[in-house]
Amino acid sequence: MRLFSYVVVTDIGFSPNPFHGYLTLACCKPKIRKSAKIGSWIVGTLSTVRYPGLGRRVLYAARITERLYFEEYWADTRFAYKKPCWGGQPRERCGDNIYNCSHIDGPVQLQSFHSKNDGSEDLDAKARDLGGEFVLVSNDFVYYGRRAVPIPDELNFVVKRGPGYKTSFSEDQINLFINWLPSYQPGRPTVLADPNDFEENRSSCCMSGLINVSLCS
Repeated sequence: MRLFSYVVVTDIGFSPNPFHGYLTLACCKPKIRKSAKIGSWIVGTLSTVRYPGLGRRVLYAARITERLYFEEYWADTRFAYKKPCWGGQPRERCGDNIYNCSHIDGPVQLQSFHSKNDGSEDLDAKARDLGGEFVLVSNDFVYYGRRAVPIPDELNFVVKRGPGYKTSFSEDQINLFINWLPSYQPGRPTVLADPNDFEENRSSCCMSGLINVSLCS
């Protein structure tokens, strides 16, 4: 068993996307998406820079139950609701199924939190996303959102400070952390609250500049 821990700099429901019965990681964190296998755990902690005063908290923890190629993710009807509708409600707008893989010339990036402000493709974000090769999917997770939980001192070993990710954990450490997770129900998708930045998502302005710069550190 392996666990990957990283800092979620901007929690808007896009990466990860915890809605519609599955938590998905289709954008950003290409090295994690390329390396994580089915059965691996992904843990996202909140940025203490963007969310000062909250302390170090767990935003979500997910056991990977599927690993899909982008073509499979786009074509799978289970994930149709994760295709972004930019003029829709927050849960529709933040969909991470943003690469239309049905084009003969290759994937086309939809208007989303990774496109440019005018809706055109952001080629840097596109290259970074597709470079991860896989979309990670979980239906065995707990997402805390605005109810992100403080990490006890004895579990501080799980926290990754700064960019990148941390994966050097013993099996005992991993089991200790998983057994601690509040409100986690093995085998069940659990969303306890909306993302921390959902109110910004509700506005009509495009946050793609913020997302592209900060979310993928």
